[in-house]
Amino acid sequence: MLLIPRDEKLWWALKIVTLLHDVPWKPWLISGEYRGRRPAQEILNPEARKIFKDIVNSIGSSFGDLEANDEEAIAFILYLFDGLEQSVRDTMYSVVKGYWSTIHEADVRASSADRLLIPKSQRPLRPKKFVNIFRPELTVDIHKPSEEVIARYLNEVKKIVEKASQRANSVEEALKKIYFALFALMETTWYKVAGSNAIPPADTRMPHHTVFHHLYASTAMLNTIGCWAIVEIDTPGIQVFVRQGRKT
Repeated sequence: MLLIPRDEKLWWALKIVTLLHDVPWKPWLISGEYRGRRPAQEILNPEARKIFKDIVNSIGSSFGDLEANDEEAIAFILYLFDGLEQSVRDTMYSVVKGYWSTIHEADVRASSADRLLIPKSQRPLRPKKFVNIFRPELTVDIHKPSEEVIARYLNEVKKIVEKASQRANSVEEALKKIYFALFALMETTWYKVAGSNAIPPADTRMPHHTVFHHLYASTAMLNTIGCWAIVEIDTPGIQVFVRQGRKT
């Protein structure tokens, strides 16, 4: 059953969790490049690890076993919100635990259609090149970020979350500020810390869009679940105007 919160603070928390449901180091994680290491989980303090195990077990009993990336994403979220005001943390933890099926649905709706052409049995490939979707002959070599780089990224994003939550007058306001700060800064922070060639393809078998592109699309698709909908507006004659603009 897909749940959509009517409470504003839960809604913003759900937007945040959807925005963070894939970690930027996912392509290297799922292809075994870290040899079983889990950078986000390993940086959690003992108390956060207890909460992590409780959340993973709770989701597993209702949703099913989680994949390595799912567990890393949950650890990422716990690390970012550890130390924030209690009511903000509790709201985030309750959404992670209670709305995972909704987040998964937004994830599925935002997945690229070309994945349907790939057999489910095919294992993820090691990330090597990123492809220009419009000119596939143009590629960029990809390099793997080290675990130390990921640890620095975690710390930098945590600073963003902490700063965004300051001077908020309510839980709703804090979560709203955090969402927009993450949306605006988490991608640029990744390339600043990891380097311009640490490009994380959303799917290593079709490496033409990044994890970040998929996360942005997922938060948009979240709006289509439940009582929300996509509205298409067409302005008559707009294409003629656009074509003329391209010629100038």
